[in-house]
Amino acid sequence: MSPASEPSPLDALFVAFVVAPGVYTRNRYFDLFEKAGTKRAQKRAQALLTALRHIGRLGRNAGEDLRISWEIVAGAPPLEDPARPFRLLYAAPDLGLRREIHLAPLDVAVFRVVARSLGVPGAEPSDRERALVDGALAKLAGSVPMPAVSSPPALESDKKS
Repeated sequence: MSPASEPSPLDALFVAFVVAPGVYTRNRYFDLFEKAGTKRAQKRAQALLTALRHIGRLGRNAGEDLRISWEIVAGAPPLEDPARPFRLLYAAPDLGLRREIHLAPLDVAVFRVVARSLGVPGAEPSDRERALVDGALAKLAGSVPMPAVSSPPALESDKKS
């Protein structure tokens, strides 16, 4: 996806896989997972979710004995895929952990939005990044079946005697 273009339905699905990972499950939306590109969107989301899990978990457990650092680098070589011009680098040197994943602009936006909600220091999405994520989710509403929402069962206290 180019920065100026609208997100594709697969980009929107990728965002949903990261923002709400349990919503679009294979068992519930089997036909969706048979479409070309869905598996790629799911793998892309899984890579980002793994990084978020590492950074979030290690960040919460970081004390004097454990350091976690992360950064997003633009245009850093090797540029394996021109559609993914960013690299997310994160490390916990005390654990010997160092990871690197290549990201598209939408991936960076999703990372910052979700990382911010997890309380990761320094993960402050810009207004443009928030709009990019919101736009992808809005696109999803028109291109992929939305889960049915049922009303919650009535509580005992709500029943009239």
